[in-house]
Amino acid sequence: MWKCEPIVIEPRQELSIEQLWQQIDMVLELMQLNRTLGDLIASSDQDFSRPLENLTDCYAFEVIDDQNRSTFINIFDKNRQFNDIVKFFYQAFPDNDLTPNSIWSLLSSTQEIIFRCLQMENFPETNPQLKFGFTELSDKDGNYMRRMNGLGSSYYHNRRPSSSSSSTMDDSYRECLRKSRNLPENFDWRDRNVVTPVKNQGSCGSCWAFATAASIESAYLINNRNNSIDLSEQELVSCAKPNGCQGGTSSMAFDFVRRYGLTSEQIMPYRARSSSCRRLPSSVVDIRNYCVRSKLRYTSGSRIENLNDDDIQNALVTFGPLYIGVNADRLSRNYRGGIVDDRSCPKQINHAVVLVGYTPAAWILKNTWGRSWGERGYFRLARRQNICGVNTEIAYPII
Repeated sequence: MWKCEPIVIEPRQELSIEQLWQQIDMVLELMQLNRTLGDLIASSDQDFSRPLENLTDCYAFEVIDDQNRSTFINIFDKNRQFNDIVKFFYQAFPDNDLTPNSIWSLLSSTQEIIFRCLQMENFPETNPQLKFGFTELSDKDGNYMRRMNGLGSSYYHNRRPSSSSSSTMDDSYRECLRKSRNLPENFDWRDRNVVTPVKNQGSCGSCWAFATAASIESAYLINNRNNSIDLSEQELVSCAKPNGCQGGTSSMAFDFVRRYGLTSEQIMPYRARSSSCRRLPSSVVDIRNYCVRSKLRYTSGSRIENLNDDDIQNALVTFGPLYIGVNADRLSRNYRGGIVDDRSCPKQINHAVVLVGYTPAAWILKNTWGRSWGERGYFRLARRQNICGVNTEIAYPII
């Protein structure tokens, strides 16, 4: 186990690439990590060396950063030096902070990717559809990942089921229950160019703000209100509730927009931190109403609803991309693709994302963890089993 005085790493922007490599070598030496993967990977008695062509079903070896640059590395080589991995990663993601803790997290991610592929090789029945590889989150620890989950149980007034079968925040719920006459077998709002780009929330529990803003952006595009639109999540984080990075809910976010409108990202850019709301800038959008359909009770007077897949499909096709709650505890920071079908995933939602489409097998969801994560920022959840609580709550604007 590494024990020493804290290691200080100089700011990377002040170093040339040669100086950075030298510093990485020095830090790994001090951390006793200047060794091969075979030496460092726990329980590596099994030889995990594999050629890349044998790993295409489980290992996403290519990394594409936000500038659309592509690099790749084979970590399935027990003789590869770990410093090769570290240098590769921080060249692919130059904006990530380089610290001893991030290096430990990167080693943990390397081990996870290798173990998951070996598990799928030895036990192919264990979710063979998934792919893993490096993302910009691969050097983040568990605390960082938990900070991004911004739906907290403390906001719910009552979790008990109710005899009521409908759910919105006011008496206009009939409008929220409008249904499409024909539900296609496959559907994806991205095919209609009304889904705005994937963003990155950073280490702030602001997923609720991003999901709200994204659903409103799409609603405006669907209804031809704007040709392009980029709303301010920071206004919701700063003004919809105190300490917005500590979490929020669909109801408080949509209710804020109904009351005050929402300004643009250009006017109030995202800072990934809570701040006081000194004044409300001029809004660029407003909504007439909103719908929250949930099995959770936010106020003593709100209705609750047990949603099935047909309810969610109808709302998606009828109204547009939906704010939707999931449990993100089992979403790996190294997930790179495939259908997540983990029946042991908790059902209690703690993260808000945007539902943009579906197939007979899976929901298609837009996350806010950057484009290097998942399927260019998206992920898929298996349908019909309420995987990760995906049938718990949806919300959407009425414009």
